[in-house]
Parts: sequence; structure tokens; C-alpha cells
Amino acid sequence: MKLVLVFVLIATATAQQTTPQWKEAHPYERWQWDCRRLGNPQTGRVPPDAAIRDAAFARRLLAATPSKMAPLTTVQPIGPTNVAGRTRALAFDRRSAQVIMTGGVTGGIWRSIDGGSTWVRMTPPTLVPAVSCIVQSVQNPDTWYVGTGEGLSTTERRTSTLLRTIGTGTGIYRSTDNGARWHSISPPITGQPNALPTQAWQIVWRLAVAAHDTGELLYAACYGGIYAWDGARWHLELGDTASPAFCTEIIAVGDRLYAAIGARDDGTAPSQYGIFVRSLRGGGWRQITPAGFPPAARRIVLAASADGSALYVFTQTPRSWNARYSSFASQHTLWLYQPATDSWVDRSAWLNGLKNPQQSPLETLGGYCMALAVHPQNPNVVYVGSTDVFLSLDGCVASAIHLGGYPYRVESGSLHPDVHALVFPPNSPGQLYAATDGGIYRTTTPLATNGAWWEALNDGLTTTQAYHVALNRAVPASRFVIAGFQDNSNWYTSSATYGEPWSFAYGGDGCRVLVAEQGKLIVASSQFGSVYALDERINLLSMPSPPRSGSAFVTEVAYDESLHAVILALDNALYRLGYANGSFDPAWMQAAVIPRPDLITTLAVRDGIALAGTADGRLYRCNLTTGQVEQFTAAPIPADAFIAAIDWDEADPRRIIVTISNYTLPSILATWDGGATWQWVGGSLDEDSSGWGPSVRVVHSIVQNGKRLYVAGTSIGAFVADSLSAQTAWQPLGLTTLGVLPVEAIDVRSSDGLTVLGTHGGGIFLCTLRAGELGADSQQPSPSDFLVESPIPTPTTDYALIRVHLPHGGGALLLELYDALGRKLSEQRQQPSQAGVVPFLLAPTDLGELPAGTYIYRVLWENRKASGVLIKVQ
Repeated sequence: MKLVLVFVLIATATAQQTTPQWKEAHPYERWQWDCRRLGNPQTGRVPPDAAIRDAAFARRLLAATPSKMAPLTTVQPIGPTNVAGRTRALAFDRRSAQVIMTGGVTGGIWRSIDGGSTWVRMTPPTLVPAVSCIVQSVQNPDTWYVGTGEGLSTTERRTSTLLRTIGTGTGIYRSTDNGARWHSISPPITGQPNALPTQAWQIVWRLAVAAHDTGELLYAACYGGIYAWDGARWHLELGDTASPAFCTEIIAVGDRLYAAIGARDDGTAPSQYGIFVRSLRGGGWRQITPAGFPPAARRIVLAASADGSALYVFTQTPRSWNARYSSFASQHTLWLYQPATDSWVDRSAWLNGLKNPQQSPLETLGGYCMALAVHPQNPNVVYVGSTDVFLSLDGCVASAIHLGGYPYRVESGSLHPDVHALVFPPNSPGQLYAATDGGIYRTTTPLATNGAWWEALNDGLTTTQAYHVALNRAVPASRFVIAGFQDNSNWYTSSATYGEPWSFAYGGDGCRVLVAEQGKLIVASSQFGSVYALDERINLLSMPSPPRSGSAFVTEVAYDESLHAVILALDNALYRLGYANGSFDPAWMQAAVIPRPDLITTLAVRDGIALAGTADGRLYRCNLTTGQVEQFTAAPIPADAFIAAIDWDEADPRRIIVTISNYTLPSILATWDGGATWQWVGGSLDEDSSGWGPSVRVVHSIVQNGKRLYVAGTSIGAFVADSLSAQTAWQPLGLTTLGVLPVEAIDVRSSDGLTVLGTHGGGIFLCTLRAGELGADSQQPSPSDFLVESPIPTPTTDYALIRVHLPHGGGALLLELYDALGRKLSEQRQQPSQAGVVPFLLAPTDLGELPAGTYIYRVLWENRKASGVLIKVQ
């Protein structure tokens, strides 16, 4: 069934409102697209343990294949540092309102020591947990716990009892040194009967910590039930592993624990269902579910007042359980529990009356975005998060104030829609923080009766999820890069330098992008084939609308420099739009049609010919002038394989590389003779002895002086090879910076080797690669970039060396050292006179007297800055 585009551009309400208002696509639409391109063709679903098996494969591959690219330290992030990706988790250090822990849903764990003004990534590049929740220990404030996995993911939406989604996580992690190092504490993932279920640890909805008479316990609300950990063992507190609940919830307040167990994924109630309470003074769990409570709530969110006098319960139930993955029509309820009288009040009528300024009712996208908070000083002041944030000043009786969300404009003061957490800092009732699909936001007017002003706190929180990235291939000196980001529109940079802000290009879910005509034409797209064009000054060009929408969430767009035409794929048809001197033809013209009702998923275009791959594993050659279409029948592509990318060699058109992104299928197919014969060349990226291989998303070739280098983007990072065969030994690229971040898109410029990599959770990375130099010690950090190396040694006992690479001299270079609570301990200042490497030595006089622990260093130069973690041991 085809899905329709909900809205891409919403007209402004008044003539005075000149900033466009944007709305992203529904989460299900993104999941449907990913299920086709990543799923097992036999089941149509992504393997349930994809994330866990990917991590294990990466460990084996990296251990078995020492990289010949070890000298390559120039793979470095270029941002965006002013735009963040989807964020569910947010927690404050109770010792300081300036210290925040957060995490990207595919971007690892981050820490701020200045109230969110700047961020430091705490997990190494080789550990990228899909963070869903964070909590601090009650007894030891240096200890933190993180849960992973999304039960309702915006990228991979559907989760069955077998967790057939790649939104799953890898369990629960603990750090005992303020987030510097993380270790898994969840049970081994196993499918043995009567063991803790594999499914539980792949979705962790929420964590809570409570101190009992016998010590501290960690509670985890997982898929199927509530689990408790005493520091050594896990046990099931609530739930039914034979009849698992889809969603669970847990909070601790005062001397009580509150828990919720939702319905199963099929809409039936498990053996334990509803709301439960337990006293920390002793005794077991007691069910307190109110009369009239929904019989099959899919998601339940809890929040309690600081004094424990009020518990609020927010629920979502599909209007049709059979349509829960194709429709977000929902019923919502809100309840107030008063422990003093053990009584309930139904506040659902208040929810039903909520409207945002566009007169849209409460929308949680099928439970995807739900948040609940109570003001720390008043149990009657309640905040409800959905696509928007609403405030009640009277306990959700009549007062209803819209604080942010839609209409959404990419400008100061706006709150990014889709809110997942609302948190007050300790001892700071005048500030409210929100974790959203656009990162972290703060308002200092949480009681405003006419709407709140929100400040984005995403400086350095590099967690955007790229669908595509492009550079100017024609101009060697150009540093222009544009990228399309999930939930976060299209953004560009002209400097490709980390720390320099990116600029907004256009809205919607950012999808395919390209740079053409020597950089004078930029084409970008959003979901379902919405296409727009910009000139070299980023002015919007007049462009006719496509003849119709496409059914592919990410629609393919390409450009033929010989025809001077934009090529657009809509389902099984190719359309062509001519361009000349800043203007387009008046209408799109159908150029070719594939003779099957198939979905075109990737394009490679040159000299009036398009190579088109489909979601059903077919490869075609299409003449864009005559309309003639010819299938590559000799290509041994499995049926229903998703062709994710085509690399058409720029020097030899007979050389074609086809990338297949499905898990469980061979990944890379190549021909050197124009398609007469083919060879599988995935080599070490295909299934190993465990029967598993990563998802390969894209392969590009770099051609220089008759030599070639191949770059592959996968679900576990980027890899390079200097030759392709059935035994290709792929070498990891950028382990110390890029790590195992999923690489969704790659663009290359062969003339100088400039390569950009779009990751799903870490933004955009850049490096310079040269064909024929794999393993050569010639890839040292380029002086054209600002780069701060990690401390040596790590960890340290009494000294550390931090090397800073500068592209030119001048300006003050500053190194600051902070403790884990953000207190400055020391600083060093230098005045570099020329480009090169500037060393900073933290000598024994600086570090020797400091206690063992986690420290944050910050380097500032001109308008650039970089931060990192330094670990000191005894």
C-alpha cells in the first residue's frame, strides 16, 4: 500500500510569518523504507539481533585485520556541531545542575559540564550504544547506567515479539568513573529456553535506581517486564516472559517505586498488566490500576511530584491494533493518583482538549514521542510532551498552555518537535530541558502563559543521522558539503571545518542531495520525492513540482552533466528536467520506464545513460534520450535484494560496482566488462564463520593516475581496499574517530581524493584518500584542518601530552582542564606563529596531585573548539 506525504511545507499562517514551517514524516514511513533495504528478503524484516551481531562481527573483523591505514588520522568530523540528531535520554548530575548526561539514539553517550553549552562524547568511536535512557546511582554519584534500544524507533518502526527491527539496542551499560568508561552489565544474549529472554535487553524503556535496606538496586523497564540488578545478578520483578508486554515503565520517588506494564504487541493483556507500587521499606508489588483504565494500553509513561503527593500516568492505545504499524490514530488517557488517599482521578478530558497553534490535537505518532514531567515545587503544574509540549497549571483540569513544537521554524526560540523527555535540573525550578528529535533544548520560562522561548543546546552534540551527503566534485579547491539529515532537513557548510556552524538549506526530512554545474546548481530533496534547487549563493530557484509523489521514502535524484538535466526516480519511472543559465524547463519530461512495477532505489548517471537499481534486485540500463531500457540479465542478484548504490567508474564505463544492503545477502557485486560477467567481491565484509556480515550501504571508487581505491560504508563503519576479488580484505578506516558508526553515504572527488562520509548518528566525516597508497605512511593530519589528538598516554598516571594541529599561525591557543563537575583546574596558553603541531604537556605538577578520576579538557582557538576526556588512574 502506498503511503502519502503528510506535509513537507506548511504555508505560513499570516503574511508577517516569513519563515517556513516544517513537518517531518511519520516514523512508520521511515521504518517501511528501511525494512525493504535492510531486511531479509525471505521475511521482509530486519533480523531481530542485527545490532548485537553487528557489534560482534566488528570486534572479530577489527581484531583479525590490522589496518594498513593506521597512519590515516585525518578522518575527522566536520559537523554539523550546531545541529543534533534524535535524542531520547537526558539526566542531570544531582551534585551540579551544570553537568548533564545525554545520548543519541544512534550516536553514543555525551556529557556537558556547562549546562549544555558544550558537549563531550564519552564513549569511544568503537562503542556506539543506541541510548534510550540514563540514570545516576543513588549511593555513588560517580556511577551511571545507560539503557539502549528503541521500542518505537523513528527509523525502524515495527517491533514484534521477535523484535524484528534494527532499532534494538545492545543491553545495559554501567560507568563507575563519571562516564569515562562503560561496560555491559546485562546478561549474555542467548536463545536458550528458560533463560532471561533475548528480547528483554534489546529494548530498555527506562531505568531507575533505589536504595533498599540491603543496598542499592537498579531497575530496568525492558521489553516484557521489570528487571532488578543487585550488582551481581538480574531477576524479574514484574512481567511475564511467556507473554511479554510491549512497553514497561519504572520510576523511583521518595520511598516508593512505581511501575507500569503495558499490553502485548498484539493488543492483548499479559498476565500482569497496569500500574503497580512498591514501598522501599519492605513488602512486594501491589497493583493499583484504576477502574476505567484502558484495557490494552500500548505505551504508558509515569511522572511523580517531588514530594511524592501525586503520580501522573499518560497512556497511548491504537484505535485499531491491526493498523498499529500503518496508522498513528490513537486514544490517549491521563490519570492522577494521590497516594495519601490511595485514590485516582481521570484527567483524560484535559488531553482531549489540547490544541497547538495550528489547531492540531495532541499527537504522539503512535506513542513514539511521549514525555511527562511535574514541576519540582508544585504538584499541580504538569508538562505533557508529544510532538508538542503542553503545560497545565491546575493539575490538568482546565488550564492548557502550548509551550512549543508545531508550528516549527528553524530559528531561535523554536522547540524542535517530537519530545521524548522533559527534565528539571536539580535545584533549578526556573529551567526546563527537553530531549527531542533535534537534540537538547532549554527554556528559562517554564511557567510562561503565552508560550516559551526555547534555546537549542546542541553546540558540539554531533549526533545527526545522515541519509545522504555530497561535495563539489568538479572544483578541487571547494570545501562545500551538503547533507540531508533524518528529521533535521538539509544543511550545508562552505568550510568543512569542525566547530564552524552549518547553515540551513531547506526543510522536511533531508534526503538525497547533489552538487552540479561546477557548484552553480545544488539539488536536494525530502521525503517521497519533494525536490528543490538552489544556486551557488543558496538562493531558492524556481523549479516545477515533480509530476507526482513517489512511494519511496528516500527518492533518488541525480544529475546528468552532458544533458544538463536533473533526473528523478518516481517508483519505476525516470523523469528529466532540463537546466540552463539558472532556469529550468517548464515541466518534467518522462525519460524512461522500467517494464515492471518495481521501485527504483539508486541511480548512476552519465552521458545520457542511467544505471538504475531496484528494490527487487534488478539492474537496468536506461537511455534518457530514447527511453530504451535494457536489463542486466547476467547479474546474479538474489530476488528481492535491495540495490542500495551503484558506482560507475569515472574512467572506465565498463566497470560497475553494485551494493546490496540487505542483511543475510552477499553485499558487493562487480563487473569489469560492462555487465557480461560478474563477480561477488564483498570478501571480508560478507558472512564469516558465525554466519553474519554487516549491512553494506554504499561503495565508491577513487580513480587517480590509473590506480583505484575503493571505499565502503557499512553498518559498522567505513572500510577501504585497493583491489576487489572474492577474497577482498577490507581495511577499517578512521577507527580512532569514525569508529563503528553506521556509514549511510559517501561522496568522493578523485582529483584530490577528498572524501566525505555521512554517518547515522555522528554527522559528517571528511578525509583525503589517495589511490595506490594503502598502507603508505603518507596520511598524516593535514595542516589545512584544526585537529586535536587524544591524550597520550590514555589512561595516565601523572602526565599527558595533547597535540593540536593548526592550519595557520596567529591567535591565542588555550587548553583548559576541568573536573567531572565542571570546575576549572588549570589552563595553558600559547601564541602559535605558524601552521603545524602545537604540543600541550600536562606535567606531573598539573596531574600528579589530582585524584584518580575523569577529567574534561577543552581546546579553544579562534572560533573553534574541541573537547575530550582524560582518565587518570593511580
